[in-house]
Amino acid sequence: MSNLIEKINTDFMAAYKARDMETKDFLGLLRGELTKATKTPDDKEVVAKCKSMLKKNDESMDKMKQMGIEVVSSLSDREIEILNS
Repeated sequence: MSNLIEKINTDFMAAYKARDMETKDFLGLLRGELTKATKTPDDKEVVAKCKSMLKKNDESMDKMKQMGIEVVSSLSDREIEILNS
């Protein structure tokens, strides 16, 4: 098992115990996305998925700007912080 998926699992349990539901829910979603293809993704796959999620968020915000719509991130600041860590 990769170190990053282990860290996600550890952080998930810490957030659960601390009753930090926003973090727990997002880590659960991230863990689910990462383990769809394989139950033990390697660090390279974890990093790629995190980068992909950040890129999709940025692309959505750019499209909103181009359309003249108020720009709203699909990810919260906390979720972006988690993906970047």
